[in-house]
Amino acid sequence: MKKKILFLLQVPPPVHGASLRNISLVNSHLLREHFNIFLLPMRFADEIDDIGKVSLLKFWRLLKFLVALIYQLIFFKPQFTYFTISPIGMAFYRDVIIVTVIKLFRVPLVYHLRGLGIHEASKSAVNGFFYRYAFRGTAVICLSENHTKDIMDLPYKRKFVVPDGIKVEVDDVVLYKDRPIRDVPEILFLSNYVKSKGVYDFLSAMRILNEKRAQFTVRMIGAEWDV
Repeated sequence: MKKKILFLLQVPPPVHGASLRNISLVNSHLLREHFNIFLLPMRFADEIDDIGKVSLLKFWRLLKFLVALIYQLIFFKPQFTYFTISPIGMAFYRDVIIVTVIKLFRVPLVYHLRGLGIHEASKSAVNGFFYRYAFRGTAVICLSENHTKDIMDLPYKRKFVVPDGIKVEVDDVVLYKDRPIRDVPEILFLSNYVKSKGVYDFLSAMRILNEKRAQFTVRMIGAEWDV
């Protein structure tokens, strides 16, 4: 009998790194071969620039989500819940409400952290209380050994390090077939425009190249966020 996992994930839309990685997990043949998975998508924001904002629409969607969550906990009866909990901000406090419902049903929690900021935010007495509450007795998946330092003071039960992977969409033959040779190199920045992802560092680097009179072109692809 396959173990049942309830997935609580942010999936597109909006499109960002975490939501794309999440949908790849949902579609994983390897996971579905070994587990019975039910996805409960977390769609509180429609666009990238909606993330982090508070609205009545988001509150209504949260209520609907909680009803759906309780239904699945009662009838699907998962052995554990896999949850990409938000690490900081108002989204974390929204997720604490979700965590409370899951804890009431005594379903073990596995968190997959895809962001940083917990260690700094937990220095506040109020934040620290809620972080300890949310993480007590849970299993936590981090993206790197360095990432685990962000949760070093929390009372989790187990931790795992699982680096992100990406699906190989094309092979080298397809990638380079009929590709024109450029006299001037093109530099690509591929990310949503988030300060923490190094947008301004990238622009500073381009300025240095420009001052050295290097020949290059730049293409930036992404959606606006805090930049």
